[in-house]
Amino acid sequence: MIRGLEVRAIPAVLVVLAAIVGGCTSDSDSGGAPGDGDSTEARPGESPSSSPGEPTYSPEAGEVLELSQDQKWATMEQGRYAVQLSSSSYEVDVPDQWRVFEGRFLNTPPSGANSIFFVSEAPAGETELPQHPCDDPTGVPVGPSPKALASGLRSQPVLEVTKPDPVTVDGYDGLYVEVRIPDTVDADSCIGHTVALVTSGSDEWGWQEGFVGHWWILDVAGDRLVINGQCDTACAKDDLHTLDAMAESVTFTSAH
Repeated sequence: MIRGLEVRAIPAVLVVLAAIVGGCTSDSDSGGAPGDGDSTEARPGESPSSSPGEPTYSPEAGEVLELSQDQKWATMEQGRYAVQLSSSSYEVDVPDQWRVFEGRFLNTPPSGANSIFFVSEAPAGETELPQHPCDDPTGVPVGPSPKALASGLRSQPVLEVTKPDPVTVDGYDGLYVEVRIPDTVDADSCIGHTVALVTSGSDEWGWQEGFVGHWWILDVAGDRLVINGQCDTACAKDDLHTLDAMAESVTFTSAH
């Protein structure tokens, strides 16, 4: 589960994406910490410091470097990177010294803001919203379109979600929403000490108070994909602008 970005070492998202950054975790990771039994889990949005033998990726000029999903953590020099998903892949421009977990979850440096960037799949029939983000994480199915997911998020209690705005990324249409968990929420009082956001297949996403998510919900050649730029209260406007710029740089390379 990605608990608030707990990875950053896996959660960078307090999600069950546990493999994400500071708050992401994934079911396959038993709560999301990066390494089986490793003590690399950090606070939301905080990636662990690099360890001996950890690689640093450095794309050549004009090169698009594919990220290995067999590698737990790695540091990335500024450049363009390719990320594999199950239904497609995408390319994105990454700032210098960002870190990546399992080739999917891009985190700010350990000394930077608590933010994470990734693209998630939200397929029809496998995507659910909680009955109640704090009190009842039981999943309720969401319709297949970007509109269904955006509208469902907007109707959730606890969350503050902006009105969906039409967007286009790499020629694919969708909707943009900003999702917040207000500072007035006490996630520790919620089931699992987490405010549940979305369940998609084996991934469960959630976070704690202070969460800010910029989500581009797209229909990419029939697949619903979500570009996630996520932060907590340590993020400033410049950090959110960086996440937005990364989203705008995305191109999908093998959508079917």
